Amino acid sequence: MAIITLNNRSINRSDTASADQVWTATSATASDFQAGGGITEADIFMLTGDLALSANVAATLTGLARPSSGDYSSVFGRIGTGISISSGVITFSNTGIYRVEFYSTFMNSSASNPRYCQNYINYSTDSGSSYDLIALGSSSISEISSGGTFGNTFISVHVDVTNTSTHRMQFQAVSEEAASLRSNSDYARTYVAVIRLGDT
Repeated sequence: MAIITLNNRSINRSDTASADQVWTATSATASDFQAGGGITEADIFMLTGDLALSANVAATLTGLARPSSGDYSSVFGRIGTGISISSGVITFSNTGIYRVEFYSTFMNSSASNPRYCQNYINYSTDSGSSYDLIALGSSSISEISSGGTFGNTFISVHVDVTNTSTHRMQFQAVSEEAASLRSNSDYARTYVAVIRLGDT
């Protein structure tokens, strides 16, 4: 079986060519062409409204959605349709290796001493009955501005989704003192980005 790749398309021919036989493009059928490689899923979910955080209490991000209004929505694009989010939990329609990024913007109206802030990525292989912490990002709320103090955290992971029925991903944030996780309808301020890199 010969497999020829042209411009990220695979031509799969099982024919055995005789001497001096030339295979031409006109002899190919639709079944000879198969999708080859490349990213098949890419999506982003933004926090749609500020999320209040109580001191030292991890809060699950339940207000995540694709850009649907504001400046970013006019240029937003995604690949595929196999990533879903509900109540802050991501599910996958396709198995594979995924890269997931989680960026958080924290704000405290006080401008006193720096305080820690963290974001978490949790992963479940039992349909959400239990979660394991697989990534943690830490920073401090310390950038003073006229509107209060700000801090940012960023984490990313690669995960192998081997079962779409049981694998789930959840996102949380926590602050040492009462604060808020910030959102904006025009740009990605707190967001989760998901990209399927390839087959499992």
